[in-house]
Amino acid sequence: MRKTDDKSKKYARSADRLALVGGDWYFQTREGARGPFETREAAKFELMSYIDTMKFIAANEAEIPSGVDWQDVTLVNIEVPMF
Repeated sequence: MRKTDDKSKKYARSADRLALVGGDWYFQTREGARGPFETREAAKFELMSYIDTMKFIAANEAEIPSGVDWQDVTLVNIEVPMF
């Protein structure tokens, strides 16, 4: 549960947040569905990225400047090639 969540509301965890709708894949969050994605694997990858981003935001909330739109935050892994 995040600090901003309504503590009086119950949030259920879903074993599978992925759904195929009209030939496109989506994943479900508390904020709504995300997608469409062409494959289940792509939707699952984006879901894992979304979860990692939410964990990063929760762990670093004090360091993130005020006024940042949380919907615009995405955690990315940058790999630097070793030459």
